[in-house]
Amino acid sequence: MLLSGIFTGFSSSAYYTLPVRQEFELKAGDEKDIEYVFVNDAEKERVIEISAIEWRHYAWNREIKLEDWLAFTPKQLRVSPAEQKKLSFHVRVPETARGELVAMIYFCDADSTRQYKVKFGVSAYVLVKNTIQRDFEIQNVIIRQVDEKDGKNIKLQIAVALFNRGNIHLRPALEAEIIAPGGNMKVILKFGDPVFPGESVVYNGELPLTRFLADGVYPVTLDVREAGLEHDRVQKGTLQVLKGVIQFKKNNQGAP
Repeated sequence: MLLSGIFTGFSSSAYYTLPVRQEFELKAGDEKDIEYVFVNDAEKERVIEISAIEWRHYAWNREIKLEDWLAFTPKQLRVSPAEQKKLSFHVRVPETARGELVAMIYFCDADSTRQYKVKFGVSAYVLVKNTIQRDFEIQNVIIRQVDEKDGKNIKLQIAVALFNRGNIHLRPALEAEIIAPGGNMKVILKFGDPVFPGESVVYNGELPLTRFLADGVYPVTLDVREAGLEHDRVQKGTLQVLKGVIQFKKNNQGAP
């Protein structure tokens, strides 16, 4: 039985590969060799099978296959205990490529005596220079108050749905600020999860409160930062609280 997944640290089999993700820009037609380091922390020799798949395939690159831009040998690796080995992968960007090319490179223990085989992956993102489009839309903002322990664990929770309208993945950082009479409240939303072209991701954050918000209207600013954008994307709105019911209303669609 084969169990697959993406691990960013030590695996249960005591081996791992670094870095877990590589992102770089190349022009169409350019070539580059990239390296990953495989580490065997086990007390016995490992034979590792190496494979790769397209992690994302976009309509504008429909004619491009993985083997058109990524090549590597060997396909199997023998690693002694406590040994580290470098693996080289050759990238050549096709002339017709646009946006990004994304691969997941998998490593699997070839030990036939194990009932369960675990494979783990590291990623490679190739951004094609002069074709990159970074664009997104804030689709929805939900703000609510929750009480998990009868007034002893009140939280303000924020969820922001972000849709990627560009042609490369994004890893935005989001922060919400609520203007209140007793002092401004800032909420850092969980970041790091990528949102791929044509897809939406919901980013969540929460802030402990000593008491529920009083009825009233509170100005809200949502700031979205994305590497590569010249300006932050700002969404302004108001948080309307009436008898414990909260409603967020946007002032605009979001502008730099």
